[in-house]
Amino acid sequence: MGSHGAVASFALGEEVWDAVVADWRTAPLRPELRATLVFLETLTLRPDELTRADAEAAYAAGVSPQALRDA
Repeated sequence: MGSHGAVASFALGEEVWDAVVADWRTAPLRPELRATLVFLETLTLRPDELTRADAEAAYAAGVSPQALRDA
């Protein structure tokens, strides 16, 4: 596990981190974190498909505009 994984394991707990590594989509994550990951996946893999609706979905899940920019 690299340094990012070690920090994530500490922050999330080892059991949750293991679930994230296996499949983040089914891991028991807080809605804000899950929404941020969905947004970041689209931004990274399909940036031309990213729309305002993607940001609005993250906001609706409790992600602040600043947190989404920082992610």
